[in-house]
Amino acid sequence: MDDVELDGVADWVRARMHPLAWFARQAELVAVPSNTSDERHNWDMVEISDDDFERMVSEVFDALPDEMVRGVENVAIVVENQPLGERPRLFGLYRGHPLTTRGVYGFGELPDRITLYKNNPQEYSVDLEALRSRVRITLVHEIGHYFGLDDARLRELGWA
Repeated sequence: MDDVELDGVADWVRARMHPLAWFARQAELVAVPSNTSDERHNWDMVEISDDDFERMVSEVFDALPDEMVRGVENVAIVVENQPLGERPRLFGLYRGHPLTTRGVYGFGELPDRITLYKNNPQEYSVDLEALRSRVRITLVHEIGHYFGLDDARLRELGWA
């Protein structure tokens, strides 16, 4: 999955692609179909410590293809629990200025922020492998927003 080999022509095209187009193509290559139609609440949610969850997030991010995360700059990835009464329930949230809407950006700007909500994916995962898969899908989804993809396009790519 991460070892996508590119021939010379593909390398040439990739080098000239807009980052948004490259991200969309890479997301298609490594997509893991989400099975949202048959999800049920998991009353016996996966238990994982905050430290282990943060480690999992770091490992998942580090395992993403370099081409997918290469252009991600000045973005903080944080882990929080979403307050129980807050709606809608989210697995993650991107706050910032997508690359497609930026003008002059840099000096003095606060970093964009990707928040992964630990409690929500934990509650809807049957085991640690399912949780890891949700973390991966959520990270790619939120990185997609950073590159300017909207929810409809991310859904088409299998990342929503």
